[in-house]
Amino acid sequence: MLDHFHELAEAEMSAAAEYYEQRQPGLGKEFLQEIRKAVNTIIENPECGSLSDQDRVRSLRIKRFPYSVVFAVTSLPPFIVAVYHERRRPDGWRERL
Repeated sequence: MLDHFHELAEAEMSAAAEYYEQRQPGLGKEFLQEIRKAVNTIIENPECGSLSDQDRVRSLRIKRFPYSVVFAVTSLPPFIVAVYHERRRPDGWRERL
């Protein structure tokens, strides 16, 4: 799964999982499960999620957590550009394209 992640997206995902795990044991694992579900959905249906104002970039909000997975559909499987908290710098991923 991580082969298709930008290195900063992978770091964002790991940091968020660690944060949730510290708040409540097991919650970080649940966060990662939701990310996996979202990535599987993205791989199965690259046209899912919301279309960004940038061509061929979409985002899919995960369940239970205020995070979205941003992905570029210029390749198959789609490339995960960011895993971002929706209330913190939501456009910071744009420089990664």
